[in-house]
Amino acid sequence: MEDEKALMNAGGNVELVTLENIETRMAVAWENVARNYLEVGRLLCEAKDRKLVPHGKWEAWVAENAHMSERQAQKLMQMARAVPQGSALAQLPSSKVQAILALPESAREDMAQRALDENMTVRKLKEQIDELQEQVTEARQSERKMAQSVQQADDMRARLHADRKQLEDDRYKMIQQQREWRAEVERLKSALKAAEQRSNESIISPEAQRQIDALRAELTEAEAQAERQAAKRQAMEEQLLAYQREEAHGVDMAESSSFGSSELGAAVAAFIGAAGVLPHMGATLAETGETERRRLLGYVEQVSAWVEGCRKALGTMQAHVEIK
Repeated sequence: MEDEKALMNAGGNVELVTLENIETRMAVAWENVARNYLEVGRLLCEAKDRKLVPHGKWEAWVAENAHMSERQAQKLMQMARAVPQGSALAQLPSSKVQAILALPESAREDMAQRALDENMTVRKLKEQIDELQEQVTEARQSERKMAQSVQQADDMRARLHADRKQLEDDRYKMIQQQREWRAEVERLKSALKAAEQRSNESIISPEAQRQIDALRAELTEAEAQAERQAAKRQAMEEQLLAYQREEAHGVDMAESSSFGSSELGAAVAAFIGAAGVLPHMGATLAETGETERRRLLGYVEQVSAWVEGCRKALGTMQAHVEIK
């Protein structure tokens, strides 16, 4: 067969070599390469951290003992510090590890495991990483927008509180002024009544008539001013009630926030990109310890509660529209 050839091994025996056999040996060789380059990186870190190489001799020492440039050594050391022993990352070649290190630390191990499970090429891996980074960027932008919206809502609440406080102070002054005008109206009424009684008891003089007319004019103006003060107070009371309602119910995030379907879609995409592998990890989870399983289940319950809360919120909006 074209994909099979006889080959004499080191013991002088002839063995059949297939493409599958070569692929298996190549995979083992790659694992050894991965372990070796990380071990070299860890040894370089140890020499550097312990300051075992004399000052000013590091570059020459690296070239002589590691047979690489200082820049290459720095890359190996960076990978060695970032890759935990026994992790999925530690089983990948350096080209794939370097690509994965561009991701946030929390997403690296899952991506490394996917690269192993799916036997990704470097090109395919970089495409997956670019896609995930785009999702992460969109999620961060959504987070920033949400933070801005929350800050705007907080600022609005602060303004409402300050406006309400000022309105309460103004209302107190208005009440005092209204009392003063009412007292003035009563005073003018009493003065006018007394003047009219005096005019009835004797012949009214021109001066007395002018006094009565002046009192009537003042009384009319005082009553009009009292009515204006009452109207202003009513408007102020209604405005204060509106402020109190807004403070009690909080600022409507749907009006003060730009969070909508596009932002939610980006956040969900980022979440699925980071945690979407979980439903497909049945075999792995079966071997997971009870404590870790309880933790995972707790997080899943949090997501479930959030979803149910979203359903209720959307249902409330629907009911609100129908009532109106």
